[in-house]
Amino acid sequence: MQSKLLSGQRRHGQVSQIIMEAYRFSNWHGTHSCTPERYYEPASIEEIKQVLAKARSERTRVKVCGYGHSPNDITCTDGYMINLKKMNAVLNIDEEKRQITVQAGCSIKSLDVDILPEYDMALPVVPCVGEPTIAGAIATGTHATGKQYGTLGSYVIGAKILTAGGEIVACTRERNQDVLRAASCSLGCLGVITEVTIQCDPAFQIHSVVKPSTFDEIMGRVDSFPDEHDHSKFFWWPHTENVIVFNDNRTSGEPVRNDFSWFWVVLMGYHFQQFCMWIGHVLPFLRPLINLFLFKVLINHTVDRVDTSYNIFTYPAMYSQWINEWAIPIEKTKEVLCEIKSRIEASAGLYANFPLEVRFVKGDDGMLSPSHGRDSCFISIITFRPYNRGGINRKFWDLFEDIVKKAEGRPHWAKNHTAGASHLRSVYPEWSKFCAVREKLDPEGLFLNDHLERIFGDKKGSKKDS
Repeated sequence: MQSKLLSGQRRHGQVSQIIMEAYRFSNWHGTHSCTPERYYEPASIEEIKQVLAKARSERTRVKVCGYGHSPNDITCTDGYMINLKKMNAVLNIDEEKRQITVQAGCSIKSLDVDILPEYDMALPVVPCVGEPTIAGAIATGTHATGKQYGTLGSYVIGAKILTAGGEIVACTRERNQDVLRAASCSLGCLGVITEVTIQCDPAFQIHSVVKPSTFDEIMGRVDSFPDEHDHSKFFWWPHTENVIVFNDNRTSGEPVRNDFSWFWVVLMGYHFQQFCMWIGHVLPFLRPLINLFLFKVLINHTVDRVDTSYNIFTYPAMYSQWINEWAIPIEKTKEVLCEIKSRIEASAGLYANFPLEVRFVKGDDGMLSPSHGRDSCFISIITFRPYNRGGINRKFWDLFEDIVKKAEGRPHWAKNHTAGASHLRSVYPEWSKFCAVREKLDPEGLFLNDHLERIFGDKKGSKKDS
């Protein structure tokens, strides 16, 4: 359906605000889409206020979208959709304290590649995909790996939120602390975050050594594994004993070593692997053999690299995918992983996709951060969609969620989980406090949608998304 442009020039200033009807929003993965009643790209806070005022008058809900990389439907709406891509400016840089204030639409890539290096600074953690906006990444509890490093939101020391009523609420670690702790993983339901201040680190490189191992070898030292390197993680190929380990350490001043091979990265790593995954999609019983084959052909060797943190931590999201990721208490890592492996082996007709990813994150005080109050192990199962085909591997996902829920697991907010209010209330000590902050900032549920209603078990009176 073709979008219809409704208006162009702003009343004040030189930047146009795009307003469209019949705009079709789809997330990057192509797994969820929606047609909002109206789509806006405001260039100022005043323009956002106008959108919110109109939404209130028409009792229409509002959602803010970013890059759209979340594989679930957390940003979908049939009300009004706001994209903050035009609000991406740097507002302040404190070089002495290594702090930066940016508008919400600034991307992680712009920050860590174009802006911060000029001041010899870097983001403390960088997720595997750099295109999302800083506000979107914070809102969903985005993280990297490293037991001494928290979620991206844990490095937010200040923010400004435009509430449903059109009021700007400023919060810091000294002022409106509860609002900041809620905003550090807001799920997009507190208001429109217009700017954030982030505590950065001195610029650093990563010396990365990636090498094969086995499931039993890693389980034998999994309790100490997160402490062995600055940023440790591993992938396991289900139906095999094969594991690939990432041992990443911070460094500086080393010559860059990060060779690119078109044959291995593009031809084999993308096209050949995608074809093999498609075969596994069409003939699921072949997945165990495909998992083993691809590991032996593409993964079973050591790679030693040195580069900037961004170039090491990020990699292209080559395929559309379904992802289900949960955070469990770090001390339950071995117990949970061994149960997953044993139940896969004992389940006739269950053919698990590769890979299963394991990362580690420091605990923080964000009210709805998956790492709230505890160091966490994040376990992610991924179903790739070769040639944009394929649904959720429901039998595998149900088994996985059954295990992680029993281990007091908390879902990654941007991923394809099935958790509802009952389970979430039981695993988040400050669930009620977050809901109280949300009710105060958005008493009419202007920023809710179907996805968030399932999470909070809450319905409001808006005519849209109801």
